Amino acid sequence: MPSLDELLQKLWEDFVGFNPHALAIHDLLARRGETVVNDHIAFRTYDHPKLNIKVLARSFIEFGYQARGDYCFEAKKLNAKHYEHPESSRPKVFISELKLAECSENLN
Repeated sequence: MPSLDELLQKLWEDFVGFNPHALAIHDLLARRGETVVNDHIAFRTYDHPKLNIKVLARSFIEFGYQARGDYCFEAKKLNAKHYEHPESSRPKVFISELKLAECSENLN
């Protein structure tokens, strides 16, 4: 199993692979001497048993993250949780899931 640092690095690499402008902005700020701090990571998923909040949170919990908040966004049909690591320098993790049963049948 990778370390937490390796997991976070892999997530960053995947993110900038899909969003190359994020890397360009990060590099520009770094060249200016700025310290870029990633204070949180957000994931969007569905309330499907193979892909829900519990599934996505599992790896972070194994690395010591703890659930710190539950949220319900009725109008957007979302449930969400946020997790924090005991080391405050680690990014918070926010995971929201779309409540599929509340969506129109056209979505399915």
